Amino acid sequence: MVSKEELALVDRHLAAENEHRMDDTLATLHPACVFEDMAMPKVYRGRQGARDVSPICRSIADVLYASGTAHRSGGLFVNCQRE
Repeated sequence: MVSKEELALVDRHLAAENEHRMDDTLATLHPACVFEDMAMPKVYRGRQGARDVSPICRSIADVLYASGTAHRSGGLFVNCQRE
């Protein structure tokens, strides 16, 4: 089950992401996070890697990130949708 603290972290991250507040977004990530772009293929590591991949993600200006719960498993998911 996802804790209240984890849900609050996801909410902070998504709010910062949607409002394009880079430093606040990066602050919610683990220092050793990894982003894998399977299409390119390229791997971005750590918060600097997240900063480097951000312009690619920002080029899709009308995307909104939202969270919800997967009732079947009780887990958390993040959904990318167009506004």
